[in-house]
Amino acid sequence: MNKLFALVPGPVLGVLAGVLVLAIVLGLARAAVWFEQRGADRVQAKWDKAELDRSAAEQETKREDARMGAQASQAHEADRQAMGEAVTRNRGVSRDDMRKPAKCGPTVGDAVVPGSLGLYLNQILRAGQAGPAASKPAD
Repeated sequence: MNKLFALVPGPVLGVLAGVLVLAIVLGLARAAVWFEQRGADRVQAKWDKAELDRSAAEQETKREDARMGAQASQAHEADRQAMGEAVTRNRGVSRDDMRKPAKCGPTVGDAVVPGSLGLYLNQILRAGQAGPAASKPAD
């Protein structure tokens, strides 16, 4: 091999060596650019996928919010309609109920108290009932 190099003149060998070094440097630069581009493409693909996922989730949230809003609106309208019907239905009943005298349920006065205390309380109760309703005052 040394004999072969001896046949080639020195300046030509220098040019060939320079071309070889330049080819190696350009090849390494091209490989670096290729690796960088491939890495950037991967990062961009991940970014794009994340953006698509975020956008889809946002759209799903908007759809869910709209569905819940429509459902709440329908429930509100149904409640409003039911209350209106109840007011209309009960309007006459309420007037009739207002005309009737009030009836009270059992009270403490309904308790049975034995002995003279019970008789005394009964007299007080009768006097209170007779007083306002009677034409003459109670004694």
